[in-house]
Amino acid sequence: MVVAGFIALVQLRRDPEKRAKVRAWLDERKDKPGWRPVARLARPAWRVVGRPAAWAADVTTRFGLDRLTPGGLGLELTTLLALFTVGTFSFFFIGDIVSQPGLPRIDELAADLADRLAMDPLIDLAKVLTELGALPTVIAIALVTATWAGVRGRWIDVATIVTGVLLSFVVVNVAKAAYDRVRPEDALVGYSDASYPSGHTAYAVAWVACAAVLVRAGSGWAARFAAVTVSIAIVVVVGLTRVYLGVHHFTDVLGGAALAAALWALVGTFALVAGYVRHNGSRDR
Repeated sequence: MVVAGFIALVQLRRDPEKRAKVRAWLDERKDKPGWRPVARLARPAWRVVGRPAAWAADVTTRFGLDRLTPGGLGLELTTLLALFTVGTFSFFFIGDIVSQPGLPRIDELAADLADRLAMDPLIDLAKVLTELGALPTVIAIALVTATWAGVRGRWIDVATIVTGVLLSFVVVNVAKAAYDRVRPEDALVGYSDASYPSGHTAYAVAWVACAAVLVRAGSGWAARFAAVTVSIAIVVVVGLTRVYLGVHHFTDVLGGAALAAALWALVGTFALVAGYVRHNGSRDR
């Protein structure tokens, strides 16, 4: 009933003919018993309550529909803000869990499974695949993508990639120092800092950002889907190898992915707004 009432208010505000019909309907009944007070109060009530409520409902509806419609600052912006919100909440939520005494049950289960699956060929393969999330590898991929975008004059994409990688490095190291979580015992590869969050997993998310920049050049939907799917698979593989090699807890991997998702969503939001403003400015000229 409330929704129907707001729809009726919005329609009255937008359609002068409907307002005229309502006025005519009330005028026909203004001399009938019981309707006279209603007819007298209808116009003041519309001016004081109905019109402001209709304006608020109309603006809210338009804003909501614009946020769910592709293009401009619509669905894309909504998605990025949702990723930022969920990623930020998840990172601090997991961080609160790992700050408690004892090892979370999910970390114990993941470590036990990794021990059961341990075998030399898989360990050697994991040592190779985990380097896809190493900072030097990610920097190289980011530089190649940024150079490709710069050659095509897509300077917002260049700034996005460079800023995202730099911000990831800074924030990951700040987070590691803040939580200062102890690494798992008997790691199969070396490490030099704290455990939470997983730096390799966080850095690997840059593959997704680079894929998004590359496919925006106008590739077909199949190529876009394949590129993004492969990049997400790389993030998953890197995260799993960190647990398999015993250098991270499973919650470290989850925290690293959540943190990176929030950071890249934040950078992407600024890039989207900058591109929208730039496009509108060029169109106005």
